[in-house]
Amino acid sequence: MKRFKIILLLVLTLTISLPAFSADKIDSKIRFNDLYGEVSIRPNSEDDDAYEYAELDTVIYEDDRIRTKEDSGAILGLEDMSTYVIKPETTLIIHTEEGNVSKIEMLAGNMWGNIKKMAEGKSLEIEMSQCVAGINGTTIIAEENGSESKFSVTKGKSTVTSKINGIEVIVEEGQTVIMDNKGNVLRKEIDPEIQKSFQEELDKSNDKLDINTIKGKIEEQIKGIDEENNKLNSAFNNMKSDAGSKTNDELKELLPNYENSLLEGKRFIGIYEEVNSSIKSYSSRDGLNKQQITERSNCIKKAKESMDRLSKTISSVDAFIAELSKKIEDASKINDETNTGTQPDADSDDRTEILNDINEINEEVNRIIREVGEQSSYQEFNNAVTNLKSLYSDLGQIGERLNALSESDEKTKLVKFYNMLDKAMLKALQDFSSVPEIESASMNQMSDFDEKIPSYASTIREHLENYKAISNSSDATKQRYVEAVTRTLASYDRMRRVYTKAEKLYNQINRKFSQAAYKSSEYQEVYDSWLRISNAMNELDDEASELSSCVEDLKNQLEGQLGK
Repeated sequence: MKRFKIILLLVLTLTISLPAFSADKIDSKIRFNDLYGEVSIRPNSEDDDAYEYAELDTVIYEDDRIRTKEDSGAILGLEDMSTYVIKPETTLIIHTEEGNVSKIEMLAGNMWGNIKKMAEGKSLEIEMSQCVAGINGTTIIAEENGSESKFSVTKGKSTVTSKINGIEVIVEEGQTVIMDNKGNVLRKEIDPEIQKSFQEELDKSNDKLDINTIKGKIEEQIKGIDEENNKLNSAFNNMKSDAGSKTNDELKELLPNYENSLLEGKRFIGIYEEVNSSIKSYSSRDGLNKQQITERSNCIKKAKESMDRLSKTISSVDAFIAELSKKIEDASKINDETNTGTQPDADSDDRTEILNDINEINEEVNRIIREVGEQSSYQEFNNAVTNLKSLYSDLGQIGERLNALSESDEKTKLVKFYNMLDKAMLKALQDFSSVPEIESASMNQMSDFDEKIPSYASTIREHLENYKAISNSSDATKQRYVEAVTRTLASYDRMRRVYTKAEKLYNQINRKFSQAAYKSSEYQEVYDSWLRISNAMNELDDEASELSSCVEDLKNQLEGQLGK
């Protein structure tokens, strides 16, 4: 009995002491970029009573479970600028490996993920009830209800494996795969409304980010673009070196590798949309000082230069591969004719001509997109739309010639290239057409407001400076000063009305640009004017009040002198 009591005592002692020896938590390095409604978090090993409300500064640890309730949501961000948008009524678990996120387990709900290209040897899995998706440098949408898992790819491609029967499916860009608990697999085109819904959520989050966060975000994107450009340039130099020393058969073997390098570069150029989104949020910020405005201008300029470099590299690689493909095709054609006496492919010349024509339009479209962007004039946007419409008409004629070709693998590749260009042109047309015109009368009016208020503020400031030197002056000088200041202050209410008109005009113009993909140089001119007007008026309110007090003091002094 005594022995039993001793053992029981030891067991109780160990049980009470156990929490003190629990392992340290591992930081997943994911953070909340934004959240709204009821978002809660708890360790997955604990029950629902352990849920705590999440805040923006909440640290998310390995094996944490995140839950969003009805009318709630969150945006998660990684150090590499990967982003996850979590919709209402979603539950997921974060898993890490060596301090990096290795798996996100979705138990229920909807999630949009923009996952950056991961380091060599690293990968990320999205595990759902019916499937597991491996992703790397992909933009995806995951939807889970417990009996059916839906996985969509809006950029890049992913491999999705059924947990029921092991069926493996490659999900290409623009596709959705649905897997259910019976092992059925359905592939279909992605619903564009779903992507739009998540993008709107992300845009709202970008609007809430502070100025330093947006600047840091763009700088990270620039870094990623430059790294991709260096990598593609290196691959390009190796390609040219290889091509000069290989036989035709060897080049045939190498060509898919070359094309994969190019596709990787083209995939990464999709980040331009993200840079654009960040720039749009950056450009719309009010209340910046001169240094911040300069920093913003430099940051946006660097982002565009970075994209320009990558676009030029892609064009060079594109042209090289097209030239190499033709060389291989011509050599194979000659070889076939020599060995078998067969006639060359009747469509070969047409395909080559169509490819050259598509490449030519592609280069011209890329040039227009590079040259026209943030802070171009309305007329430049308008000219770009006219040129793109003409090119789009030319592309339509090429499409008719393409449809007339016989079915072949080469035609399939051409159609894919054609569709990609068609989509890019429509996007550019939509974006450039969304930029509204600001009437010259409005520009002149804002310029007039910009001249009046800062000039008036300068006069008030000059009176204040003169006040310091007038204390030892004669009464006559003081009287003249009082009369001059009184006349100036009489215009204060008029300046207030001018400010109100300027504010109203700026708000009208700003609303016109709320749905525009770009801000024109005219908009930037109006914005800069409004910034000067707003800053001048803020200072003016305080200085006019101070000057009014100074004048009252002088009046009292003068009246005292007269009383004597």
